[in-house]
Amino acid sequence: MSARGSGQPEQSTGERGGSTARRLGGYLLSLGTAEIIGRGLSFLALVVVARVLGPETFGRVAFAQVIVLYLTALGDGGITLWSQREIVRRPGELSRIVAQTLAAQVALAVAAMGTLAVIALVAPLPAGTSVLIVAAAPVALAQALSTVYALQALEWMRAAALVKVVTQAVAACAAVGVVLLTRQPVWVIMTMWMGQLAGAVLALAILVWRGGLRAELPSTAGVRATLAAGLPILGSLALIHYSQMMDTVVLGLLRSSYEVGIYAAAARLMLVAAVAALVITNASYPEMVRRHADGEGRLGEFSGRALALTLRASIAAALLTTVLAPGIIRLLYDAGYADSGAVLRILAWLFPALCFSSLAGQVLMAAGRRALLLRGVATGSAFATVAVPLGAMSAGGVGTAVGLVGAMVVQCLAFTWLARGPLATGWRARLGPELAFGGLLCLLVLAALVASGGHVLAAAGALSLGLVAIEAGRGLPTVRTVSPRLRERAARTR
Repeated sequence: MSARGSGQPEQSTGERGGSTARRLGGYLLSLGTAEIIGRGLSFLALVVVARVLGPETFGRVAFAQVIVLYLTALGDGGITLWSQREIVRRPGELSRIVAQTLAAQVALAVAAMGTLAVIALVAPLPAGTSVLIVAAAPVALAQALSTVYALQALEWMRAAALVKVVTQAVAACAAVGVVLLTRQPVWVIMTMWMGQLAGAVLALAILVWRGGLRAELPSTAGVRATLAAGLPILGSLALIHYSQMMDTVVLGLLRSSYEVGIYAAAARLMLVAAVAALVITNASYPEMVRRHADGEGRLGEFSGRALALTLRASIAAALLTTVLAPGIIRLLYDAGYADSGAVLRILAWLFPALCFSSLAGQVLMAAGRRALLLRGVATGSAFATVAVPLGAMSAGGVGTAVGLVGAMVVQCLAFTWLARGPLATGWRARLGPELAFGGLLCLLVLAALVASGGHVLAAAGALSLGLVAIEAGRGLPTVRTVSPRLRERAARTR
């Protein structure tokens, strides 16, 4: 009997076959391509919306979005990560796990929407923000209906990629159309949940058609157990989103909407860093769960290689963004956003911080160390609680950016300390050279800037040449990691 007819999830040999490196490379390619297309459309929509609305109105929209997205993230209840892990371990129970997850998340989404309504009614918010919060609140329910986590757990990454593209494309096209037709922020912010709803419908359709997902009535006990399992993760998620989203809220409360708009213009560009971290963790998490089943040392070896490759690429991306930041702002926005260049230069270092933190956190999650995950996130959040307001009061958007990046670095250090032992097998030996590699690149860029009198293109050229030279001098480790054939050939020549 076929998988579709039996109600069991179909196992795709095309996505599950081959070596681990080749398989994970395929996952990264699928999810990365989807994010590039989807986020590219979203980014174009962001530029259009920012230009049409202007810094003042765009700042109000950004402020409202942060509040809505934070409550929406809490509405997840930490359940999707737990459910994804359970589906990896027990794919035959797909229908039961999805039914319990949906019921629990819908209940939490309703609570989140109610909380948003109360905030809009009673909180002392900037003028015009309350109506924007109410208009965007349904995104909590739309996100609760999304089952893309099940596609990722089953390692149907091409299907998950399609869902992500559709979600972003619908939201982006709707946002551009609405802002050009109405120029009203309330209609623009409503497009947040239109894309989420389209993606949720498509993900469910794929699971029914390909995975034999059946409608099941979840038991009350099962829903309670699901909510209880997500509680430790919920605490971590609450603190993660708190430390990553509080910057805009704090700046909005302490400074003007104009300054929020300047900061948000740069911060939205750094969604690229968040997307990169998301793609890496989504592609590697199922493999982490399997490696942990073979032993913590196996997970430590795998995660050490993944973290080293991630640091190598993300440090280079951060340096390039730092050098080109003013030009990027001039290219994308008008003269009113010129001050965003200085903010972007600081936020560029979210590339390595977010990527490392996300991957290290997923290592603890794959190992079932939810308490350690919570402690690491709490450390970063405590630092952010002090650093971000101080930065906002003293230096506006630039100070806020320094506080946020500092908090993420502290969180990375906390995860590294908490994962010591078998989980961190080989981390020190692999990560030390990557940090030295990053330091050498920084010195090269600084030397080029000094020698050229601050010429950006000279610094970018020095960075590119330095990357090639260091990579070649180290024996092309990045190329050998992502290309199993080259790695095997190099091993034979030895």
